[in-house]
Amino acid sequence: MNSPLIGQTVTSKSKSNLALSFFCLPKEQRWAMTVFYAFCRVIDDIADSTVLSPHEKKEGILFWKKEVEKIYYSVPSSPLGKELSQVVHKWNLSQEMLQEIILGVEMDIEKRRYKNFDELSLYCYRVAGAVGLVSIEIFGCRHALSKDYALALGTAFQLTNILRDVPKDSSFGRIYFPLDELEIHGITEEEILSLRWSPKIRDFFRLQYFRAKHYFAKSSKLIHPLDKPKLLAAEIMSSVYKAILEKIKTKQFDVFHHSIRLNKAQKLASILKVLFKHAFGTDSTLPSGPPKKVVILGGGFSGVSAALELISLGHEVILLESKSKLGGRAGSFLEPQTKQIIDTGQHIMMGCYHHTLEFVEKIGISSKLLWIDPLKLSFASEKGSSVLSAGNLPAPFHLLVALLRYSELSVSDWLKAFFFLLSIILREKPFEEESVSDWLRRKKQSVALIRSLWEPLCVAALNLSIEKASAELFYSVLKKTILGKRKDLSLIFSRVGLSELFSNEFERVINACGGKLFFRTSVCSLEFEENYLKSIKTVDGKEFASDSVDYFLSALPWHILGSLLPKESSLRKNCESIEQSPILSLYFWVDRPFTDQPVIGFLDSPVQWLFSRNLIMDKELLSFPFYSYVAVISAPPKNILSLNSKEVEKIIWKEVNRLIPRSIESKLCGSFLFKSLGATPKFDPTSLKYRPPVQTEWKNFVIAGDWTNTGLPATIEGAVLSGTKAAQFIDSLTPLSKSTLAGFCTEKTV
Repeated sequence: MNSPLIGQTVTSKSKSNLALSFFCLPKEQRWAMTVFYAFCRVIDDIADSTVLSPHEKKEGILFWKKEVEKIYYSVPSSPLGKELSQVVHKWNLSQEMLQEIILGVEMDIEKRRYKNFDELSLYCYRVAGAVGLVSIEIFGCRHALSKDYALALGTAFQLTNILRDVPKDSSFGRIYFPLDELEIHGITEEEILSLRWSPKIRDFFRLQYFRAKHYFAKSSKLIHPLDKPKLLAAEIMSSVYKAILEKIKTKQFDVFHHSIRLNKAQKLASILKVLFKHAFGTDSTLPSGPPKKVVILGGGFSGVSAALELISLGHEVILLESKSKLGGRAGSFLEPQTKQIIDTGQHIMMGCYHHTLEFVEKIGISSKLLWIDPLKLSFASEKGSSVLSAGNLPAPFHLLVALLRYSELSVSDWLKAFFFLLSIILREKPFEEESVSDWLRRKKQSVALIRSLWEPLCVAALNLSIEKASAELFYSVLKKTILGKRKDLSLIFSRVGLSELFSNEFERVINACGGKLFFRTSVCSLEFEENYLKSIKTVDGKEFASDSVDYFLSALPWHILGSLLPKESSLRKNCESIEQSPILSLYFWVDRPFTDQPVIGFLDSPVQWLFSRNLIMDKELLSFPFYSYVAVISAPPKNILSLNSKEVEKIIWKEVNRLIPRSIESKLCGSFLFKSLGATPKFDPTSLKYRPPVQTEWKNFVIAGDWTNTGLPATIEGAVLSGTKAAQFIDSLTPLSKSTLAGFCTEKTV
C-alpha cells in the first residue's frame, strides 16, 4: 500500500470537522477515509475558488469526472486519483456514488437557487448523502438500515452547513434555502444576499434549525445494533455537528452577525461525550428505532405538542384535524358582526407553565405572548378595588409580600395563609377524595381568605366551585406556583387568537420535516382487532391501517373518543364517567374604556373575571371602532347556563356597573355570547380515578389530552404535558407496522 501523501496533506490542511473523527478508525480505514475525504475536499475547493474562472471550474470538474472513470476502466493520471483508486478497489466502492458527489459540487457552480425542498434534497444527497454511503462501506457496515442512516445524517450535516455558512454562500451569490419557503415567510433573495437581519429571518432560520435537528434525531434511530460499533467515527462527526447546530440556537439563529465555530474545548467535549457512551454503553440492546410513523387524531394543544415532540425525536407524523384551524377546545374564530377574531373562551397561562413555555420556545411564538411580570392582579368588590402585587422579590417572599399588600386580607388572614402555604412547602397533601372547601376549612383558612384568594384561584384553575373541586388537583396548582421561582407567578396572555397562536408555525414545521397535516378531516370510526387498533376511517374517505402505521395517538376530547371506542372497553367506560364543566364568555363592546388593567377579578359576583382585550390583543386585530372586553363565568349554575344571550348580557353588564362604577359612563354597543358546554372535564374528588394513562388496552393506540392522568388540572399546561408524555412513550416503543419492521429486521449487504 503506497503512502497516502497527497490525501494526507489535503486532509490535514482542511482542519475539517469531518476529518476530525478519523482518529478512532483502524489504520486501513483511517487511510481510506483520509484519501476519500481529500478527493471530496479537492473537488469542493474547485467550486469555492475565488481565483478560478467559471470556465476553469467546469474544466476542473470535468477532469475529475474523467479521472473517476479511469479508476474503473484504465489508470488515473493524478497522484490523488491513484491513491483513490487503491481505496476504491480495496473497498469495492461504487463509481455511481463518486460521480454523484462530483455532480453535487457541479450544482454549486451551475445552480444557485432551489425552488423547493425536493430540489435541495437532491443537492444534499449528492454532496453529503453520497459521501455517507461511501463512508459506511469503508466502515464495514453490512445492514441495509445503515444506508438510510447515512442519508439522514448526511442531510442533517448539509442543512447545518447551509445554515451556518449563509454569509459565505451569499458572497458567491448562492442561496440554498428553498425559494418557496422563503416566499411563505415573506423573505426576498436580496434580504438573504445582503444579510439583512429581521425577526422573520430569525423565525425562518429557527425552522431550518428544527429541520436539521429532526434529521439528526432520525439518523440516530437508524443505527442497527450490528453496525453500531462500526459507526463510532460517524457518531463523533454527528456530535460535533449537533454542537454547531445548538450554538446557532444560542446565538438566536443570527448567523449574519456571529461566526459559528466550535473552539477546541467544545470540540473535545463533543468527542468525549460519544467516546464515553461508546465505552460504557450497551451496543447489543435493541433500540426503539427505526423512526416510527404515527397518526395523530386532533390538532389541539395536546395533539400539536405530541406531533412537535415526535418530529423533534425523528419520527414521521400525520395529524388529522376536524376543523379548518388548529387549537381544539382552546381555539378561535371570526365573529360575524364585528369581524374580530375571538377565542372559544379567554385563557390565562402562567410562568409556571414550563412545558407550555418550552413548546412556545420550540415552535418560535414567544413574540405572540403578553407577559405580566411581576404579578399584578386587580380585584373589584363592594369594598372597592384591591391589587395582588408580587413585586420583584425572590420566591417565596414575593408571594408573602403580595398577600401582605392585598387589602382584602387582614394580618390574621395573612398569618393563616402563611402557615397554609408552609404546609404545602412541607408537602402536606390533602386527604384522598377531599374537596377544596373541606381542605381549606380543615387548614383553618378564614372566610375572607377563601372568598378573596383561594376560591377565585380554584375556579380559574379547575373550573369548579370549591365545594365540588378536587383538593388533590388544587394542591398541584398551589405547589407549582408557590414552590417555583418568582417568574412562575407571572400571567401570560395570547396577543392573537388562540388558533392563530401556533397554526402557521406548526404547519411549516410538519411540512418541513416530511409530515402531513389534514384539515377538515373528521374520524368516523376506529376498527379494533384483538389488542390492536387495525385502522381508522375518516368522513371524507381516508383510511389509515396498522400495516403502514406504527402507532395511533388520539388527542381527541374524552367524550368524542369515548363514542368511537368499543362499548365493552374500559377506556370508553372511563370516558363516559367524566362529566363536562361549562364556561360562559360574553364578548362585549363599549364606546369608551373603563379600565386600565388587562384583567380584573370580581369578588362576591356570579362573574369571575373581566378582560380588557384592547390591553391584551394586537391592535391590528381590533379594527372594530369600539373598546372590546370579555367577561367570564366559570362553571355557571344551571339557572345562568340556561339563559339566552340578552339575559346573560344583562346580568354581566349589571355586575360590571356595580363593581366598576366608572363603566356606567360607557355605552354598551353590542355583545356576543359564547357558551362552551364542554370547556373542561369536571374533576371532582371522586372522578380523578377515571383519568387514564397514555397507554391503552391496545398495543398500538396511545392517548393524550388535558383530561388524561397528568396530575394537573385541565389547562393548556396539562394538554401540552400530556402530548409530550404520549410522544415520549411512543418513542420508547418498538415499531409495529410491517413496513417499518421489514426495514429493521432484514439482513442484507448494503
